[in-house]
Amino acid sequence: MLVTYDLIHYSLVPFSGISRMWMEIFKQLPDPEIDPSFLVGPADNIAQDDLENNNFRGGIVVREKASGFHQKLRRLGFYRNFHLMNQNLQRGDRIFHSTDYINPLLARKSLKLVTTICDMVFWDQKDRFVRNIWYYDKLWCTYHACRISDQVLTISEAARQRILHYFPWAEEKVSVVHLGLDESLFKTTLVPNKKKRFIFVGGRNGHKNFDQLARAFASFSLDYPDWELHLVGPNSHSLEREEKFYLELGISDKVFDHGLVDQADLVKLLLTAGALVIPSLNEGFNLPLLEGMAAGCPVLSSDLTVSKELGKNHAQYFSPHLDSELLALMRQLADTPPTLEELSESQKYARTYRWENSFETIKTAYRKCLS
Repeated sequence: MLVTYDLIHYSLVPFSGISRMWMEIFKQLPDPEIDPSFLVGPADNIAQDDLENNNFRGGIVVREKASGFHQKLRRLGFYRNFHLMNQNLQRGDRIFHSTDYINPLLARKSLKLVTTICDMVFWDQKDRFVRNIWYYDKLWCTYHACRISDQVLTISEAARQRILHYFPWAEEKVSVVHLGLDESLFKTTLVPNKKKRFIFVGGRNGHKNFDQLARAFASFSLDYPDWELHLVGPNSHSLEREEKFYLELGISDKVFDHGLVDQADLVKLLLTAGALVIPSLNEGFNLPLLEGMAAGCPVLSSDLTVSKELGKNHAQYFSPHLDSELLALMRQLADTPPTLEELSESQKYARTYRWENSFETIKTAYRKCLS
């Protein structure tokens, strides 16, 4: 199967959960059934660096040169809809798969379109976004992708239901591809006697709801002063605000910001943490939840549908709108942590999520397109 992957998402952000997802998917290449090519633009992205360092897994590379205003313009979906119409996709390509929601404006008989939509955050949380051209562009691209694609892949049943809530006519083409775990998480052993620390993994953007955790931890630390809060993830855009926030809450000396770390360091932090806390308001998949369980780390998660879909009875849940519920679970965990037997069961369950299974499901979608 001849597949062209548009790496436009890598030009949008330095790194993200979506970038990481694609990095793991591309690690499944080379594959005897896939003959890949890549549309590559300028990007400061770890996932694209991984492809560069590995010779694009043997695929053909088509480089798009862009700088200045044009570099910014090519990230605009509506512009790229037209741009992709002029791209030379005539290498006998049968499938076009974008890393974002952006496709050629019009369908072609000779080219099947596959789109991965990870969540519907721009539709579900409209009040949290500035109504500018970039916001409306995201709405357009999501609608256009669902309308024009031959197959739409999403990463959880919860995300699938949100897509169908807005676009019920797309039901036949939307299927679920659960994500997998990094190989390093299959090689760890349970660590007893966890450190007195909570860990948060992710950016500090609005839907991650980090402020709830900070407030709850400030109240928690009044009775449990020897506990710490450790943070992992990019936050250069919000660091100054966060430092002022910690000062107001009186927890500046208890917060440790590790920034963006590599997979090995993340696993080390998860192995020894007292609990991973995920207060998100919206998630397409919630990979950190599974990573925490696979590392034998207790998980406290907001009660999103997708989190319950994945975590089942292996995590504890709270409302992302009620600090008191999170605080109660933090206190309960500090007083009565889960047993090694309970953590072992969670670990065994989480390790059923493997990237090779994800890639096989993607290939099944490709076959549907071509059948």
